[in-house]
Amino acid sequence: MELSIGENIKRLRAEQSATQEKLADFLGVTTRAVSKWETGKAYPDITLLHGISGFFGVTLDELMEESSEAKNKTRITELNMKILDNRATGKHEENIKLLRKAVKQYPNEFALQLTLADSLVIISSLRDVVASGKLLPSDEIREAAAICERVLKLCTDDTLRHAAAKLAYLSYEALEDIDNVRAMFARIPILDHSNILMLPSYLSKDERKAVIQENIKKLGDAFANTCMQLADVAATDYGFGYSYEQKIAILQKVIDFYALLYENGDYGVSYSTLYTAYGTMARLAGNAGDAEHALSYLELAVKCTVAYEDRPLQPDLSNMSGMLYTAYTSILVDTRRDFGIAQIHMTENNLCWNLLNVSLPHEEFAKLRALIGDTERYKALIAELTARTAQPERESQNPLDFKHNLAKAEGGDENYMYLLASLYLQGVGVKKNMAEAVNWLKRAADKNHTAALNDLGELYAAGKGVEQDYSEALRLWKKANEVPTPFGIGNPYARSNIGFLYAGGLGVPQDYAEARRWYELSDEYNFPFAQYALGELYEKGLGVETDLNRALKYYEKAAAPNEYHRVPKTAAEIADYDTNTITRKTINAAIARVQKALQ
Repeated sequence: MELSIGENIKRLRAEQSATQEKLADFLGVTTRAVSKWETGKAYPDITLLHGISGFFGVTLDELMEESSEAKNKTRITELNMKILDNRATGKHEENIKLLRKAVKQYPNEFALQLTLADSLVIISSLRDVVASGKLLPSDEIREAAAICERVLKLCTDDTLRHAAAKLAYLSYEALEDIDNVRAMFARIPILDHSNILMLPSYLSKDERKAVIQENIKKLGDAFANTCMQLADVAATDYGFGYSYEQKIAILQKVIDFYALLYENGDYGVSYSTLYTAYGTMARLAGNAGDAEHALSYLELAVKCTVAYEDRPLQPDLSNMSGMLYTAYTSILVDTRRDFGIAQIHMTENNLCWNLLNVSLPHEEFAKLRALIGDTERYKALIAELTARTAQPERESQNPLDFKHNLAKAEGGDENYMYLLASLYLQGVGVKKNMAEAVNWLKRAADKNHTAALNDLGELYAAGKGVEQDYSEALRLWKKANEVPTPFGIGNPYARSNIGFLYAGGLGVPQDYAEARRWYELSDEYNFPFAQYALGELYEKGLGVETDLNRALKYYEKAAAPNEYHRVPKTAAEIADYDTNTITRKTINAAIARVQKALQ
C-alpha cells in the first residue's frame, strides 16, 4: 500500500489552521519530525498514530487513507482498461459517455482527452468509411479537432502534443480544412528530427542494440505504410496514375520487405499490416475483374488475421512484471518485445470486422462481392470471420482484468496467480487486500514463479502481511535466483535483495564482500538499484578501498535510461514493502556529490 500519512497530516493541518509547532507540542516530538512526515522523508512511529488522529479528530482509517493522487491514478488505469474492453466489443458509444464524464472529473489528464477525441473519430469512421470509403465531415470530427487544439494549447508533454497534432491532422483532413491540415502537418516531427536517428552515446552496448532494433522495426513499419500510401490504399477519388498491376507490385514490395525483416516468419503485430496489404490487393483485384487473384489475396488476408490472434505470447520474466508479450527471433529485431496485450482482442476483432466489410454496400466492396460472392471459397472465408466475431467473449488478454485473472489463477496458472497478487497489492480492479496478495504469491511461489518468489521475499523482509523473517526472505530470494526461465537462470531483483541483506547484516552476519558479490551479479542484468548500491560501497569504502571514480561510474550507470528496469522518480512511487528504495532524485544527488568531491 502507498502510505499517505504525511500528505494527510499536511492537508488536515492546513484545513484546521494548525501549525507544525502546535502538533509537535501535542505529541511531544520536534517540529523537524513533523516536517519530515509531511515531506515523506519519514513516517511517524506507530505509537503516535492514535495521538495524531485524536489531534485532528479523525479516525485512523481517515489518517491512513490513500492519497487522492494515488486513487485517481488507480481509477484512470481502471477506466483505460474499460475503454479497451469496450472497443473490443464495439461499445464505442459507451466509451464516449465514460470519457466525457472522466475529462470533466480530471481536466488535466490530457491523455484521456485524446482518447475521447480518438473515440469520436472511431464513431464517425464506423458510420462513414463503410458507406463512402473515407472519413466525412461530422459533429464528432469537429469536436475531436477542438479537443486536439485544446491539448496542443495547454499540454506540455511532447508525446501527447505530437499525438494531438496527428489526430488533428486527420480530423481537419476530413473537414477539408486545408489551412489547418497544413498547420498540423508542420507540428508533426519529421524523421530527421526524431529519436529514431539520434542514438545517445552513453547507452550501454545492450541498450544500444535494443534501441537500434526498435528503430529498425519502426522504420520498417514506416516503409510499409508509406508504400501503401503510394499505392493509394485509402484513395477513392484521386490517385497517382498507377495501373492495377503497378499498385499490386508496390503492395507486394511491402510483403517482400516484411519477409526480409522477419526471416523466421514471426511477424507478430506486423500481421496487421500484412492483412491490410492483402485486403487492399483483394479490393484492387475485384475492381480489375481479376476473380482468381481477388480470392487468393482475400484468403491471405484472413490467414494473417488469424495468425495475429493466434500468435504465441510469453510471460515477461526478465522484468518480473507478469505481463505477456510477443517476442521475435529474426536477427534484425530479436531483442524486440511488443506488449500492448490489452489491445489484442480489440485489434483482432477489428481485423475480422474490416474484412467483413466486403459484404457491406460500399461501392468497391460491392464490386468484389459481385465478382466472387457466389464462390464456395468466398462463402467459407465469410463464415470463418463471422464465427470469430460472433464468438462469446474470447479469452481476455487484459493484464488488469481481475475476473479473468482469477479464473486462470484458480485453474492453476502461476503467471495469473502472480498477476492476481499484483492487483490485490495495488488495488487495481479490486480492493487492496494484503492477505489475498500473500495467499496468491505463496501459491505462485510454490510453483517456482520467480517474480512471486522475489515479491514474497520482500514482504517477509518488510514484515508486510506476514511476520518479518529475514531468513525466509533470504531463502525465497535464493530460490528466485535459481529458477530456470526462458531467459536463463538469474533474477536481478532477488540478487540485489540478497546483497541488501548482507550489506545491512539483516538475518545474516554483515559482510560487505558478499553484498558486493551479489550486487555485481545483479549488475550483469543492468539493474540500477544494484548499481547504486555498488556506488555507495565504493564511495564510502565499505568492504573495498574508497574509489570515487568507480563510485561515479556505478552511479552514472544507475542513472542511464533503462527500458527494462525503470527507476521511480519519487518515493511516492515505491511500495512500502519494496527493498529497492532508490529514486531518480537520490541517484542524481549521489552523482552531484561525488562529482563535487572529485573536483
